[in-house]
Amino acid sequence: MRRPPVALLAGILAFALGTTPATAQNTGAQNVAPSCQEMAASAGWAGAPALAAATGAANRPTLEAGRAAKLALAPMPQVQFAPPPDRSFDQASFGGLVRFQVAEKGVYRVAAGSAAWLDVVADGRAVESTAHGHDRQCVGVRKMVDFPLEPGEHLLQVAGSPTQEMTVLVTRLP
Repeated sequence: MRRPPVALLAGILAFALGTTPATAQNTGAQNVAPSCQEMAASAGWAGAPALAAATGAANRPTLEAGRAAKLALAPMPQVQFAPPPDRSFDQASFGGLVRFQVAEKGVYRVAAGSAAWLDVVADGRAVESTAHGHDRQCVGVRKMVDFPLEPGEHLLQVAGSPTQEMTVLVTRLP
């Protein structure tokens, strides 16, 4: 039976973080973990479509949960965060804002291709993350942060990226 793409992607990203999804538990059959290249290919990380991040409250583009996108970020002095990140950043770095929809309550992972600061905002407040991870060896996935989210619209704030382009992905964990 073919697994839904979002569930497959969540399992692959869980592997990258070093955790094992329940479906990969040893049940007597031999389980082979996907290679980093297989993970990146399955996630659609390479070839992700471009999306220009907003610099303020107006015209925030929508990032589709479960699909990677390559964000075009702006110089930090141009970005108006709401609320502001908990730390300061080099003014020569980059940031931006995108919104995304959550259909179902759960833990969502934000994967990023840069060492940027990631905040998820709901109802004007930053959501406290529950886990952090990174895999510098894995084909462009540099950082992963988990957030418990309720259904509705959320804002992803990216701050302090050393690069002006950064691939991101938001996906629900199983």
